[in-house]
Amino acid sequence: MILVLQQSWWSTELRRKLWTILAVLVAGVALYTLAGFLLAPQFGKRWIETAITADNGGRLEAEHIAFNPYTFEVSFNNLTLYDRENKLAFSIRQAAATLDLQSLRERYPIFDGAVELTGFASSPAAAGEFSFSAQRIVADGATIHAGAATGERLHVDEPEMRLGRNSAGELNLPVWLRQLLDETASGQLEFNVVEVNNGRLAYVDNAVSPAARFAADTVNVRLEAHDSGSEVPTTATVSGRLTSPAGGAVNLEWRRMPGADKAGLSISADNVALPALSPYASNIVDRPLAGGRLDLDFDMDRGEGRTTVDLLLTVAALELAAVDRNQTVAARPVDLATALLEDRGGTIRIARSREKTSTGAGFGAGRELSSMLNMALDDTARNPFDVLSTIAGEPADALRRLEFLPGSAELDAPSKTTLGALARALELRPRLALVMRPAYDPVADGNALARQQVRLHVTLAASARPPALAADAPLDFNDAKVQAVLDEFASTRLPASSRSDIAGRIPDRGEAYYRAVFEALVANQHVENAALQRLARYRVQSAIGELVGLGVDAGRLMRNDSIDVREGDGRSIGVAIEPVPVDRDAAVSHNSGSALPGF
Repeated sequence: MILVLQQSWWSTELRRKLWTILAVLVAGVALYTLAGFLLAPQFGKRWIETAITADNGGRLEAEHIAFNPYTFEVSFNNLTLYDRENKLAFSIRQAAATLDLQSLRERYPIFDGAVELTGFASSPAAAGEFSFSAQRIVADGATIHAGAATGERLHVDEPEMRLGRNSAGELNLPVWLRQLLDETASGQLEFNVVEVNNGRLAYVDNAVSPAARFAADTVNVRLEAHDSGSEVPTTATVSGRLTSPAGGAVNLEWRRMPGADKAGLSISADNVALPALSPYASNIVDRPLAGGRLDLDFDMDRGEGRTTVDLLLTVAALELAAVDRNQTVAARPVDLATALLEDRGGTIRIARSREKTSTGAGFGAGRELSSMLNMALDDTARNPFDVLSTIAGEPADALRRLEFLPGSAELDAPSKTTLGALARALELRPRLALVMRPAYDPVADGNALARQQVRLHVTLAASARPPALAADAPLDFNDAKVQAVLDEFASTRLPASSRSDIAGRIPDRGEAYYRAVFEALVANQHVENAALQRLARYRVQSAIGELVGLGVDAGRLMRNDSIDVREGDGRSIGVAIEPVPVDRDAAVSHNSGSALPGF
Protein backbone atom coordinates (compact mmCIF):
# COMPACT_ATOMS: atom_id res chain seq x y z
CA MET A 1 0.00 0.00 0.00
CA ILE A 2 2.71 2.38 0.99
CA LEU A 3 4.64 1.43 -2.17
CA VAL A 4 1.69 2.16 -4.40
CA LEU A 5 1.11 5.57 -2.84
CA GLN A 6 4.79 6.43 -3.16
CA GLN A 7 4.83 5.55 -6.88
CA SER A 8 1.71 7.63 -7.43
CA TRP A 9 3.37 10.60 -5.76
CA TRP A 10 6.50 10.35 -7.92
CA SER A 11 4.42 10.04 -11.07
CA THR A 12 2.48 13.17 -10.23
CA GLU A 13 5.62 15.09 -9.27
CA LEU A 14 7.41 13.99 -12.44
CA ARG A 15 4.55 15.04 -14.59
CA ARG A 16 4.40 18.38 -12.83
CA LYS A 17 8.08 18.99 -13.36
CA LEU A 18 7.91 17.93 -16.96
CA TRP A 19 5.01 20.28 -17.58
CA THR A 20 6.88 23.04 -15.85
CA ILE A 21 9.97 22.47 -18.01
CA LEU A 22 7.83 22.29 -21.11
CA ALA A 23 6.04 25.49 -20.15
CA VAL A 24 9.38 27.23 -19.58
CA LEU A 25 10.67 26.02 -22.89
CA VAL A 26 7.54 27.09 -24.68
CA ALA A 27 7.65 30.43 -22.96
CA GLY A 28 11.33 30.77 -23.80
CA VAL A 29 10.73 29.90 -27.42
CA ALA A 30 7.82 32.29 -27.51
CA LEU A 31 9.86 35.03 -25.93
CA TYR A 32 12.84 34.29 -28.24
CA THR A 33 10.55 34.26 -31.23
CA LEU A 34 8.84 37.44 -30.12
CA ALA A 35 12.18 39.10 -29.42
CA GLY A 36 13.68 37.87 -32.65
CA PHE A 37 10.82 38.73 -34.96
CA LEU A 38 9.56 41.87 -33.22
CA LEU A 39 12.13 43.37 -30.87
CA ALA A 40 15.42 42.56 -32.63
CA PRO A 41 14.48 44.44 -35.84
CA GLN A 42 13.63 47.55 -33.84
CA PHE A 43 16.80 47.26 -31.74
CA GLY A 44 18.87 46.54 -34.87
CA LYS A 45 17.34 49.49 -36.68
CA ARG A 46 18.23 51.91 -33.87
CA TRP A 47 21.68 50.32 -33.56
CA ILE A 48 22.49 50.68 -37.23
CA GLU A 49 21.04 54.15 -37.53
CA THR A 50 22.97 55.32 -34.47
CA ALA A 51 26.23 53.75 -35.63
CA ILE A 52 25.99 55.25 -39.12
CA THR A 53 25.16 58.68 -37.73
CA ALA A 54 27.99 58.57 -35.22
CA ASP A 55 30.49 57.41 -37.86
CA ASN A 56 30.05 59.92 -40.67
CA GLY A 57 27.35 62.34 -39.61
CA GLY A 58 24.91 60.85 -42.04
CA ARG A 59 21.40 59.64 -41.33
CA LEU A 60 20.09 56.17 -42.09
CA GLU A 61 16.40 55.42 -42.38
CA ALA A 62 14.79 52.03 -42.87
CA GLU A 63 11.09 51.60 -43.54
CA HIS A 64 11.02 47.99 -42.42
CA ILE A 65 13.58 45.55 -41.01
CA ALA A 66 12.79 41.85 -40.59
CA PHE A 67 14.88 39.29 -38.70
CA ASN A 68 14.48 35.52 -38.59
CA PRO A 69 15.93 34.38 -35.23
CA TYR A 70 16.17 30.81 -36.42
CA THR A 71 17.97 31.32 -39.76
CA PHE A 72 19.56 34.67 -38.71
CA GLU A 73 18.39 36.15 -42.00
CA VAL A 74 17.92 39.91 -42.03
CA SER A 75 15.91 41.78 -44.62
CA PHE A 76 15.46 45.50 -45.20
CA ASN A 77 12.83 47.42 -47.12
CA ASN A 78 13.43 50.95 -48.40
CA LEU A 79 16.74 51.55 -46.68
CA THR A 80 17.90 55.17 -47.23
CA LEU A 81 21.12 56.97 -46.27
CA TYR A 82 21.43 60.76 -46.14
CA ASP A 83 24.81 62.50 -45.99
CA ARG A 84 26.02 65.27 -43.69
CA GLU A 85 24.26 67.86 -45.85
CA ASN A 86 21.02 65.88 -45.61
CA LYS A 87 21.24 64.97 -49.28
CA LEU A 88 20.29 61.52 -50.45
CA ALA A 89 23.39 59.32 -50.57
CA PHE A 90 21.81 56.03 -51.60
CA SER A 91 18.68 53.96 -51.18
CA ILE A 92 17.95 50.25 -51.37
CA ARG A 93 14.49 48.97 -52.14
CA GLN A 94 15.10 45.51 -50.65
CA ALA A 95 18.08 43.82 -49.01
CA ALA A 96 18.57 40.33 -47.67
CA ALA A 97 21.57 38.96 -45.74
CA THR A 98 22.59 36.51 -43.05
CA LEU A 99 23.81 38.03 -39.79
CA ASP A 100 26.88 36.70 -38.00
CA LEU A 101 25.79 36.65 -34.34
CA GLN A 102 29.34 37.03 -33.10
CA SER A 103 29.39 40.47 -34.73
CA LEU A 104 26.86 41.65 -32.15
CA ARG A 105 29.79 42.12 -29.83
CA GLU A 106 31.35 44.50 -32.36
CA ARG A 107 30.38 48.03 -33.23
CA TYR A 108 29.21 47.07 -36.70
CA PRO A 109 27.19 44.05 -37.77
CA ILE A 110 28.78 41.52 -40.07
CA PHE A 111 26.79 39.76 -42.77
CA ASP A 112 28.05 36.62 -44.41
CA GLY A 113 26.98 33.77 -46.66
CA ALA A 114 24.84 35.45 -49.29
CA VAL A 115 23.94 39.13 -49.46
CA GLU A 116 21.41 40.45 -51.96
CA LEU A 117 20.42 44.02 -52.70
CA THR A 118 17.56 44.99 -54.98
CA GLY A 119 16.86 48.42 -56.37
CA PHE A 120 20.07 50.06 -55.22
CA ALA A 121 20.29 53.76 -56.19
CA SER A 122 22.60 56.63 -55.28
CA SER A 123 21.66 60.29 -55.38
CA PRO A 124 20.41 61.49 -58.79
CA ALA A 125 22.95 63.06 -61.14
CA ALA A 126 22.44 66.81 -61.14
CA ALA A 127 24.94 69.38 -62.40
CA GLY A 128 27.52 66.68 -63.01
CA GLU A 129 27.09 64.84 -59.70
CA PHE A 130 27.82 61.15 -59.35
CA SER A 131 25.01 58.61 -59.43
CA PHE A 132 24.82 54.83 -59.49
CA SER A 133 21.96 52.38 -59.54
CA ALA A 134 21.55 48.66 -60.06
CA GLN A 135 18.55 46.39 -60.37
CA ARG A 136 20.20 43.63 -58.37
CA ILE A 137 23.50 43.08 -56.53
CA VAL A 138 24.34 39.64 -55.13
CA ALA A 139 27.42 38.70 -53.11
CA ASP A 140 27.90 34.96 -52.71
CA GLY A 141 30.11 33.43 -50.02
CA ALA A 142 30.59 36.93 -48.68
CA THR A 143 31.66 38.53 -45.46
CA ILE A 144 30.53 42.14 -45.47
CA HIS A 145 30.85 44.80 -42.80
CA ALA A 146 31.51 48.53 -42.73
CA GLY A 147 34.43 49.44 -44.98
CA ALA A 148 35.19 45.93 -46.19
CA ALA A 149 33.68 43.20 -48.31
CA THR A 150 35.22 39.88 -49.28
CA GLY A 151 33.76 36.79 -50.87
CA GLU A 152 33.66 34.35 -53.71
CA ARG A 153 31.45 36.10 -56.22
CA LEU A 154 29.89 39.52 -56.77
CA HIS A 155 27.14 39.72 -59.37
CA VAL A 156 25.64 43.06 -60.51
CA ASP A 157 22.72 43.20 -62.94
CA GLU A 158 21.75 46.20 -65.08
CA PRO A 159 23.73 48.89 -63.28
CA GLU A 160 23.64 52.51 -64.44
CA MET A 161 26.33 55.02 -63.56
CA ARG A 162 26.81 58.71 -64.23
CA LEU A 163 30.34 59.85 -63.64
CA GLY A 164 32.16 63.09 -64.29
CA ARG A 165 35.47 64.85 -63.96
CA ASN A 166 35.65 68.50 -62.95
CA SER A 167 37.90 71.19 -64.43
CA ALA A 168 40.62 70.32 -61.91
CA GLY A 169 40.71 66.73 -63.17
CA GLU A 170 39.02 65.21 -60.11
CA LEU A 171 36.29 62.59 -60.33
CA ASN A 172 33.11 63.88 -58.71
CA LEU A 173 32.69 60.94 -56.35
CA PRO A 174 30.45 61.47 -53.31
CA VAL A 175 31.89 61.48 -49.81
CA TRP A 176 30.50 58.09 -48.89
CA LEU A 177 32.06 56.44 -51.94
CA ARG A 178 35.42 58.18 -51.42
CA GLN A 179 35.41 56.90 -47.86
CA LEU A 180 34.60 53.39 -49.02
CA LEU A 181 37.39 53.45 -51.59
CA ASP A 182 39.86 54.81 -49.05
CA GLU A 183 38.98 52.13 -46.54
CA THR A 184 39.20 49.36 -49.12
CA ALA A 185 42.37 50.58 -50.85
CA SER A 186 44.41 48.07 -48.86
CA GLY A 187 42.59 45.14 -50.43
CA GLN A 188 39.60 44.86 -48.10
CA LEU A 189 37.23 44.86 -51.06
CA GLU A 190 37.96 41.50 -52.65
CA PHE A 191 35.90 38.98 -54.58
CA ASN A 192 37.32 36.09 -56.55
CA VAL A 193 34.89 36.75 -59.39
CA VAL A 194 33.11 40.02 -60.16
CA GLU A 195 30.53 40.16 -62.93
CA VAL A 196 28.58 43.14 -64.24
CA ASN A 197 25.88 42.46 -66.80
CA ASN A 198 24.08 44.85 -69.15
CA GLY A 199 25.35 48.01 -67.53
CA ARG A 200 25.04 51.59 -68.74
CA LEU A 201 27.61 54.34 -68.22
CA ALA A 202 27.48 58.09 -68.87
CA TYR A 203 30.61 60.20 -68.49
CA VAL A 204 31.24 63.93 -68.82
CA ASP A 205 34.76 65.36 -68.72
CA ASN A 206 35.06 69.04 -67.85
CA ALA A 207 38.84 68.85 -67.55
CA VAL A 208 39.11 69.21 -71.34
CA SER A 209 37.76 71.91 -73.60
CA PRO A 210 35.26 71.59 -75.03
CA ALA A 211 33.83 69.25 -72.43
CA ALA A 212 33.65 65.67 -73.69
CA ARG A 213 30.65 63.41 -73.17
CA PHE A 214 30.46 59.66 -73.58
CA ALA A 215 27.74 57.14 -72.92
CA ALA A 216 27.92 53.37 -73.14
CA ASP A 217 25.22 50.72 -73.02
CA THR A 218 25.34 46.94 -72.62
CA VAL A 219 28.55 47.20 -70.59
CA ASN A 220 29.72 43.79 -69.38
CA VAL A 221 32.55 43.33 -66.92
CA ARG A 222 34.25 40.22 -65.59
CA LEU A 223 37.08 40.20 -63.06
CA GLU A 224 38.67 36.95 -61.99
CA ALA A 225 41.28 37.15 -59.25
CA HIS A 226 43.55 34.53 -57.70
CA ASP A 227 45.88 34.30 -54.76
CA SER A 228 49.26 35.97 -55.17
CA GLY A 229 50.94 32.57 -55.16
CA SER A 230 48.74 31.22 -57.93
CA GLU A 231 50.21 30.36 -61.32
CA VAL A 232 46.98 31.53 -62.96
CA PRO A 233 46.86 35.19 -64.03
CA THR A 234 44.39 37.64 -62.55
CA THR A 235 42.30 39.12 -65.35
CA ALA A 236 39.66 41.79 -65.77
CA THR A 237 37.68 42.25 -68.97
CA VAL A 238 35.32 45.06 -69.87
CA SER A 239 33.24 45.19 -73.03
CA GLY A 240 30.57 47.57 -74.12
CA ARG A 241 29.17 49.70 -76.91
CA LEU A 242 29.35 53.48 -76.98
CA THR A 243 26.15 55.31 -77.75
CA SER A 244 25.78 58.15 -80.24
CA PRO A 245 27.62 60.26 -81.25
CA ALA A 246 30.74 58.20 -80.58
CA GLY A 247 29.19 54.80 -81.27
CA GLY A 248 31.24 51.66 -81.79
CA ALA A 249 32.40 48.89 -79.48
CA VAL A 250 35.12 49.12 -76.83
CA ASN A 251 36.85 46.22 -75.08
CA LEU A 252 39.47 46.26 -72.33
CA GLU A 253 41.44 43.46 -70.72
CA TRP A 254 43.77 43.85 -67.76
CA ARG A 255 46.15 41.05 -66.78
CA ARG A 256 48.35 40.48 -63.76
CA MET A 257 50.70 37.63 -64.47
CA PRO A 258 52.36 35.47 -61.82
CA GLY A 259 55.53 37.23 -60.77
CA ALA A 260 56.73 40.38 -59.10
CA ASP A 261 55.52 43.11 -61.45
CA LYS A 262 54.21 41.36 -64.54
CA ALA A 263 51.03 42.92 -65.85
CA GLY A 264 49.37 43.64 -69.14
CA LEU A 265 46.65 45.82 -70.61
CA SER A 266 44.82 45.46 -73.93
CA ILE A 267 42.37 47.99 -75.36
CA SER A 268 40.40 47.57 -78.56
CA ALA A 269 37.88 49.90 -80.16
CA ASP A 270 35.85 49.30 -83.30
CA ASN A 271 34.13 51.90 -85.45
CA VAL A 272 34.26 54.76 -82.94
CA ALA A 273 33.40 58.23 -84.27
CA LEU A 274 36.43 60.50 -84.01
CA PRO A 275 34.79 63.93 -83.43
CA ALA A 276 33.82 62.82 -79.94
CA LEU A 277 37.52 62.37 -79.18
CA SER A 278 38.52 65.87 -80.30
CA PRO A 279 39.31 67.25 -76.82
CA TYR A 280 41.74 64.39 -76.22
CA ALA A 281 43.32 64.60 -79.69
CA SER A 282 44.28 68.27 -79.53
CA ASN A 283 47.80 67.49 -78.36
CA ILE A 284 48.23 65.06 -81.25
CA VAL A 285 46.63 66.73 -84.27
CA ASP A 286 46.63 70.34 -83.03
CA ARG A 287 42.97 70.97 -83.86
CA PRO A 288 39.54 69.35 -83.56
CA LEU A 289 38.58 66.21 -85.45
CA ALA A 290 35.73 66.99 -87.81
CA GLY A 291 35.06 63.49 -89.12
CA GLY A 292 36.26 59.91 -89.35
CA ARG A 293 35.95 56.59 -87.55
CA LEU A 294 38.51 54.72 -85.51
CA ASP A 295 39.58 51.11 -85.02
CA LEU A 296 42.21 50.54 -82.33
CA ASP A 297 44.25 47.63 -80.97
CA PHE A 298 46.59 48.59 -78.13
CA ASP A 299 48.62 46.10 -76.08
CA MET A 300 50.89 47.00 -73.18
CA ASP A 301 52.89 44.46 -71.17
CA ARG A 302 55.36 45.15 -68.42
CA GLY A 303 57.58 43.01 -66.26
CA GLU A 304 61.15 42.65 -65.09
CA GLY A 305 61.77 46.35 -65.57
CA ARG A 306 60.72 46.45 -69.24
CA THR A 307 57.56 47.70 -70.93
CA THR A 308 56.53 46.55 -74.41
CA VAL A 309 53.80 48.37 -76.30
CA ASP A 310 52.15 47.45 -79.61
CA LEU A 311 49.78 49.78 -81.41
CA LEU A 312 47.61 49.23 -84.48
CA LEU A 313 45.41 52.19 -85.37
CA THR A 314 43.10 52.41 -88.38
CA VAL A 315 41.22 55.60 -89.24
CA ALA A 316 38.68 55.88 -92.03
CA ALA A 317 37.54 59.15 -93.69
CA LEU A 318 39.56 61.42 -91.42
CA GLU A 319 38.64 65.09 -91.56
CA LEU A 320 40.38 67.82 -89.54
CA ALA A 321 38.83 71.16 -88.73
CA ALA A 322 40.26 74.07 -90.72
CA VAL A 323 43.15 75.99 -89.22
CA ASP A 324 42.28 79.37 -87.73
CA ARG A 325 44.76 81.62 -89.48
CA ASN A 326 44.46 84.16 -86.64
CA GLN A 327 46.02 81.66 -84.27
CA THR A 328 49.53 80.31 -84.13
CA VAL A 329 49.75 76.88 -85.75
CA ALA A 330 52.14 74.35 -84.32
CA ALA A 331 55.13 73.55 -86.48
CA ARG A 332 54.39 69.84 -86.76
CA PRO A 333 52.67 69.25 -90.15
CA VAL A 334 50.07 66.67 -89.17
CA ASP A 335 48.36 67.21 -92.53
CA LEU A 336 51.48 66.00 -94.33
CA ALA A 337 51.60 62.91 -92.14
CA THR A 338 47.97 62.04 -92.80
CA ALA A 339 48.38 62.72 -96.54
CA LEU A 340 51.32 60.31 -96.62
CA LEU A 341 49.38 57.64 -94.71
CA GLU A 342 45.87 57.81 -96.18
CA ASP A 343 45.30 55.33 -99.03
CA ARG A 344 42.87 55.50 -101.94
CA GLY A 345 40.11 54.03 -99.78
CA GLY A 346 40.41 56.91 -97.30
CA THR A 347 42.04 54.71 -94.64
CA ILE A 348 45.02 55.58 -92.46
CA ARG A 349 46.88 52.71 -90.83
CA ILE A 350 49.51 53.22 -88.12
CA ALA A 351 51.40 50.24 -86.71
CA ARG A 352 54.03 50.89 -84.04
CA SER A 353 55.96 48.83 -81.51
CA ARG A 354 58.02 50.13 -78.64
CA GLU A 355 60.09 48.65 -75.84
CA LYS A 356 61.55 50.70 -73.02
CA THR A 357 62.81 50.52 -69.46
CA SER A 358 60.00 50.95 -66.94
CA THR A 359 59.92 51.93 -63.30
CA GLY A 360 57.13 52.10 -60.74
CA ALA A 361 53.83 50.29 -60.77
CA GLY A 362 51.61 52.59 -62.84
CA PHE A 363 50.63 51.90 -66.43
CA GLY A 364 49.95 55.32 -67.91
CA ALA A 365 48.29 53.70 -70.91
CA GLY A 366 46.67 56.95 -72.06
CA ARG A 367 49.97 58.83 -71.99
CA GLU A 368 51.74 55.97 -73.77
CA LEU A 369 49.11 55.79 -76.50
CA SER A 370 49.25 59.56 -77.04
CA SER A 371 53.05 59.48 -77.11
CA MET A 372 53.16 56.70 -79.70
CA LEU A 373 50.70 58.47 -81.98
CA ASN A 374 52.67 61.69 -81.65
CA MET A 375 55.87 59.90 -82.57
CA ALA A 376 54.24 58.12 -85.50
CA LEU A 377 52.94 61.36 -87.01
CA ASP A 378 56.15 63.25 -86.30
CA ASP A 379 58.35 60.54 -87.80
CA THR A 380 56.15 60.34 -90.89
CA ALA A 381 56.18 64.11 -91.43
CA ARG A 382 59.91 64.42 -90.82
CA ASN A 383 60.81 61.48 -93.06
CA PRO A 384 58.30 61.62 -95.91
CA PHE A 385 60.63 59.99 -98.43
CA ASP A 386 60.96 56.88 -96.28
CA VAL A 387 57.18 56.49 -96.58
CA LEU A 388 57.23 57.28 -100.32
CA SER A 389 60.02 54.77 -100.81
CA THR A 390 57.88 52.02 -99.33
CA ILE A 391 54.93 53.03 -101.49
CA ALA A 392 56.82 53.61 -104.75
CA GLY A 393 59.38 50.83 -104.48
CA GLU A 394 62.37 53.14 -105.10
CA PRO A 395 65.18 54.21 -102.73
CA ALA A 396 64.32 57.27 -100.67
CA ASP A 397 67.38 59.21 -101.87
CA ALA A 398 66.38 58.69 -105.50
CA LEU A 399 63.00 60.36 -104.85
CA ARG A 400 64.30 63.51 -103.16
CA ARG A 401 65.51 65.32 -106.29
CA LEU A 402 65.77 65.21 -110.05
CA GLU A 403 69.22 65.56 -111.60
CA PHE A 404 69.75 67.61 -114.78
CA LEU A 405 72.86 68.08 -116.89
CA PRO A 406 74.34 71.61 -116.83
CA GLY A 407 72.47 73.90 -119.17
CA SER A 408 69.75 71.31 -119.80
CA ALA A 409 66.09 70.98 -118.85
CA GLU A 410 65.74 67.57 -120.51
CA LEU A 411 64.90 64.52 -118.40
CA ASP A 412 67.28 61.60 -118.63
CA ALA A 413 66.36 57.96 -118.02
CA PRO A 414 67.06 57.96 -114.22
CA SER A 415 64.92 61.10 -113.75
CA LYS A 416 62.07 59.54 -115.70
CA THR A 417 62.32 56.47 -113.49
CA THR A 418 62.08 58.69 -110.41
CA LEU A 419 59.06 60.52 -111.80
CA GLY A 420 57.38 57.22 -112.65
CA ALA A 421 57.82 56.08 -109.05
CA LEU A 422 56.42 59.36 -107.74
CA ALA A 423 53.43 59.05 -110.06
CA ARG A 424 52.67 55.62 -108.58
CA ALA A 425 52.94 57.04 -105.06
CA LEU A 426 50.58 59.91 -105.88
CA GLU A 427 48.08 57.45 -107.32
CA LEU A 428 48.11 55.52 -104.04
CA ARG A 429 48.01 58.66 -101.86
CA PRO A 430 45.23 60.92 -103.23
CA ARG A 431 45.71 63.61 -100.56
CA LEU A 432 49.36 64.10 -101.44
CA ALA A 433 50.82 66.77 -103.75
CA LEU A 434 54.35 67.69 -104.85
CA VAL A 435 56.15 71.02 -104.80
CA MET A 436 59.31 71.30 -106.91
CA ARG A 437 61.91 73.97 -106.31
CA PRO A 438 63.64 75.40 -109.41
CA ALA A 439 67.42 75.31 -109.21
CA TYR A 440 70.51 76.30 -111.16
CA ASP A 441 74.28 76.30 -110.71
CA PRO A 442 75.64 79.75 -111.64
CA VAL A 443 78.99 78.30 -112.72
CA ALA A 444 78.11 75.00 -114.39
CA ASP A 445 74.86 76.23 -115.92
CA GLY A 446 76.42 79.59 -116.82
CA ASN A 447 79.23 77.87 -118.72
CA ALA A 448 76.83 75.47 -120.42
CA LEU A 449 74.47 78.26 -121.51
CA ALA A 450 77.38 80.38 -122.73
CA ARG A 451 78.61 77.45 -124.83
CA GLN A 452 75.12 76.92 -126.23
CA GLN A 453 74.72 80.61 -127.07
CA VAL A 454 78.08 80.94 -128.85
CA ARG A 455 77.62 77.68 -130.72
CA LEU A 456 74.13 78.76 -131.86
CA HIS A 457 75.40 82.17 -133.01
CA VAL A 458 78.26 80.64 -134.99
CA THR A 459 76.09 77.94 -136.52
CA LEU A 460 73.39 80.36 -137.64
CA ALA A 461 75.91 82.81 -139.07
CA ALA A 462 77.81 80.13 -140.99
CA SER A 463 74.79 78.26 -142.38
CA ALA A 464 72.60 79.15 -145.34
CA ARG A 465 69.84 76.83 -144.11
CA PRO A 466 66.76 77.99 -142.20
CA PRO A 467 67.50 78.69 -138.50
CA ALA A 468 65.36 75.77 -137.32
CA LEU A 469 67.48 73.35 -139.35
CA ALA A 470 70.81 75.08 -138.79
CA ALA A 471 70.50 75.12 -134.99
CA ASP A 472 71.05 71.38 -134.68
CA ALA A 473 73.88 71.13 -137.22
CA PRO A 474 77.26 70.03 -135.79
CA LEU A 475 79.98 72.68 -135.58
CA ASP A 476 82.85 71.86 -138.00
CA PHE A 477 85.99 73.82 -137.09
CA ASN A 478 87.59 72.89 -140.44
CA ASP A 479 84.76 74.53 -142.37
CA ALA A 480 85.86 77.79 -144.02
CA LYS A 481 82.54 79.51 -143.27
CA VAL A 482 82.77 78.52 -139.61
CA GLN A 483 86.36 79.80 -139.49
CA ALA A 484 85.36 83.09 -141.09
CA VAL A 485 82.56 83.59 -138.57
CA LEU A 486 84.91 82.81 -135.70
CA ASP A 487 87.47 85.30 -137.03
CA GLU A 488 84.76 87.97 -137.18
CA PHE A 489 83.47 87.17 -133.68
CA ALA A 490 87.02 87.17 -132.29
CA SER A 491 87.78 90.56 -133.74
CA THR A 492 84.63 92.13 -132.28
CA ARG A 493 84.17 90.19 -129.02
CA LEU A 494 87.63 89.24 -127.81
CA PRO A 495 90.24 91.67 -126.50
CA ALA A 496 93.50 91.92 -128.46
CA SER A 497 95.37 90.26 -125.63
CA SER A 498 93.24 87.13 -125.90
CA ARG A 499 93.71 86.95 -129.66
CA SER A 500 97.47 87.40 -129.28
CA ASP A 501 97.64 84.71 -126.62
CA ILE A 502 95.79 82.18 -128.84
CA ALA A 503 97.96 83.04 -131.90
CA GLY A 504 101.10 82.69 -129.82
CA ARG A 505 100.10 79.29 -128.50
CA ILE A 506 98.71 77.95 -131.80
CA PRO A 507 100.46 79.58 -134.83
CA ASP A 508 98.78 77.26 -137.37
CA ARG A 509 95.28 78.45 -138.10
CA GLY A 510 93.70 75.04 -138.27
CA GLU A 511 91.08 73.17 -136.27
CA ALA A 512 92.91 73.54 -132.97
CA TYR A 513 93.26 77.30 -133.41
CA TYR A 514 89.56 77.85 -134.11
CA ARG A 515 88.53 75.51 -131.32
CA ALA A 516 90.61 77.63 -128.95
CA VAL A 517 88.94 80.76 -130.33
CA PHE A 518 85.54 79.16 -129.71
CA GLU A 519 86.47 78.35 -126.10
CA ALA A 520 87.67 81.92 -125.57
CA LEU A 521 84.39 83.25 -126.95
CA VAL A 522 82.50 80.94 -124.52
CA ALA A 523 84.58 82.16 -121.59
CA ASN A 524 83.93 85.75 -122.60
CA GLN A 525 80.19 85.25 -123.18
CA HIS A 526 77.97 86.91 -120.59
CA VAL A 527 74.88 84.96 -119.52
CA GLU A 528 72.02 86.97 -118.11
CA ASN A 529 70.67 85.93 -114.69
CA ALA A 530 67.19 85.87 -116.20
CA ALA A 531 68.34 83.11 -118.56
CA LEU A 532 69.59 81.02 -115.63
CA GLN A 533 66.29 81.51 -113.77
CA ARG A 534 64.36 80.61 -116.89
CA LEU A 535 66.40 77.41 -117.21
CA ALA A 536 65.61 76.55 -113.56
CA ARG A 537 61.89 76.95 -114.18
CA TYR A 538 62.04 74.96 -117.42
CA ARG A 539 63.46 72.06 -115.44
CA VAL A 540 60.43 72.04 -113.15
CA GLN A 541 58.19 72.45 -116.20
CA SER A 542 59.74 69.37 -117.77
CA ALA A 543 59.20 67.32 -114.61
CA ILE A 544 55.58 68.45 -114.19
CA GLY A 545 54.89 67.78 -117.85
CA GLU A 546 56.25 64.26 -117.48
CA LEU A 547 54.05 63.59 -114.43
CA VAL A 548 50.96 64.96 -116.14
CA GLY A 549 51.72 62.65 -119.05
CA LEU A 550 51.78 59.77 -116.53
CA GLY A 551 48.23 60.63 -115.42
CA VAL A 552 48.85 62.89 -112.41
CA ASP A 553 46.40 65.77 -111.98
CA ALA A 554 48.22 69.05 -112.69
CA GLY A 555 46.51 70.59 -109.64
CA ARG A 556 48.63 68.34 -107.42
CA LEU A 557 51.90 69.54 -108.97
CA MET A 558 53.28 72.91 -107.92
CA ARG A 559 56.37 74.99 -108.52
CA ASN A 560 57.95 76.81 -105.62
CA ASP A 561 58.28 80.53 -106.25
CA SER A 562 61.80 80.69 -104.87
CA ILE A 563 64.82 79.36 -106.79
CA ASP A 564 67.75 77.43 -105.38
CA VAL A 565 71.10 78.91 -106.45
CA ARG A 566 74.02 76.69 -105.49
CA GLU A 567 77.35 75.62 -106.87
CA GLY A 568 77.82 71.88 -107.14
CA ASP A 569 80.29 69.48 -108.63
CA GLY A 570 79.55 70.70 -112.14
CA ARG A 571 78.26 67.30 -113.26
CA SER A 572 74.54 67.74 -112.48
CA ILE A 573 72.04 70.12 -110.92
CA GLY A 574 69.37 68.80 -108.54
CA VAL A 575 65.78 69.99 -108.45
CA ALA A 576 64.45 69.35 -104.93
CA ILE A 577 61.05 67.68 -104.48
CA GLU A 578 58.83 68.33 -101.46
CA PRO A 579 55.68 66.31 -100.68
CA VAL A 580 52.83 68.42 -99.27
CA PRO A 581 49.12 67.89 -98.56
CA VAL A 582 46.71 68.62 -101.40
CA ASP A 583 44.70 70.96 -99.19
CA ARG A 584 47.29 73.66 -98.68
CA ASP A 585 44.94 75.98 -96.76
CA ALA A 586 44.50 73.40 -94.03
CA ALA A 587 48.14 72.40 -93.96
CA VAL A 588 50.94 73.70 -91.84
CA SER A 589 52.63 76.52 -93.76
CA HIS A 590 55.17 75.63 -96.45
CA ASN A 591 57.01 77.95 -98.78
CA SER A 592 54.71 79.66 -101.22
CA GLY A 593 54.03 77.62 -104.33
CA SER A 594 52.27 78.09 -107.63
CA ALA A 595 50.83 75.77 -110.23
CA LEU A 596 52.47 75.04 -113.55
CA PRO A 597 51.31 78.14 -115.44
CA GLY A 598 53.05 81.39 -114.62
CA PHE A 599 56.63 80.78 -115.68
